[in-house]
Amino acid sequence: MIQLVMLDADNTIYGLDTSMAYKPVYEYLAKLTGKACGLVEEAHRELIDEVKAINDPKVRKYDYTFSRLSKKLDLDVGGKELYGVMKEALADAVIPNPGAKEALEQLKGEGRSLAVFTNSFPDLLKIKLGKAIPGWESLFDLVITPEETGEMKPSQKFYNIILGRLGFGYGEAVTVGDRWEADLKPAKELGITTVLVGGEKKGKPDFRIAGLAELPGIIREIEKK
Repeated sequence: MIQLVMLDADNTIYGLDTSMAYKPVYEYLAKLTGKACGLVEEAHRELIDEVKAINDPKVRKYDYTFSRLSKKLDLDVGGKELYGVMKEALADAVIPNPGAKEALEQLKGEGRSLAVFTNSFPDLLKIKLGKAIPGWESLFDLVITPEETGEMKPSQKFYNIILGRLGFGYGEAVTVGDRWEADLKPAKELGITTVLVGGEKKGKPDFRIAGLAELPGIIREIEKK
């Protein structure tokens, strides 16, 4: 029996349009510099490309990147200030997935444990889950972020911490995510059943679904094998 379902957050439990969260930051900086928003965004994208391959959570935090962006634009605006501007717009960037809350409630009602593993940091995750899944605190038994693992995904630490704390083995768990390399490949290498959400064609997940509404049915299918 599948006792534990481990889920990625962004674009798995809910959709996320990051451009909506970044837009107020770009507009704010464009006003200060007199540059077009597009040029500010381009400068930010260049910094994101620089840090996205780095596994250190301190470097991947938004306030760090925003601080570097400010310096790149010859401004004296703190990264934390820009981070605050982004956080105010974050809820509007979250797109609740149809049927996701109901599917999670069904799995929980069947006696399964639910856990979140994510590259999102706790303060941002609370905003996003609060918008997408009202009452999420009662659904999830554990939430693991880079602040606990000390590194970003892809990393097997996320799964091993969850399994260790909740007391389950690899064969009792399913991992669900929208990215093969970051969410599922490290889990499959441990012998955990994997479910890919969305349209990514890469990799060899055990199952593919269009959205979380299909997850309870897939788990019943897994248990029949």
